[in-house]
Amino acid sequence: MDPLTTTPIEHKKLGIKAVLHDFSQEQYERYHQALFISDAKTMAAKNGAVVSAAIDAGILTGLAVEQIPGMKPAAVIWLDGRVHEHVLKVITPPKDDEDPN
Repeated sequence: MDPLTTTPIEHKKLGIKAVLHDFSQEQYERYHQALFISDAKTMAAKNGAVVSAAIDAGILTGLAVEQIPGMKPAAVIWLDGRVHEHVLKVITPPKDDEDPN
């Protein structure tokens, strides 16, 4: 496993083991497209939509979309948070060495 392109995540008490991957612009667009077309109207449904979209786009592996409805809400919320953190990390441009700020 290349530590520069993958991030294993685990929550022992929730029984979650998965991997977050760096992603391309195309995957990022697929992820967002899935979120935009989601009909999630509650926070619980939005949490599940984020995790599903990340799986469908190949950003999150180790879990199947079909598993999400049967998961504990705490597990879905935890995964949602990890996906958001990871996406933000990947899309944030690195500081330029020449930038004085």
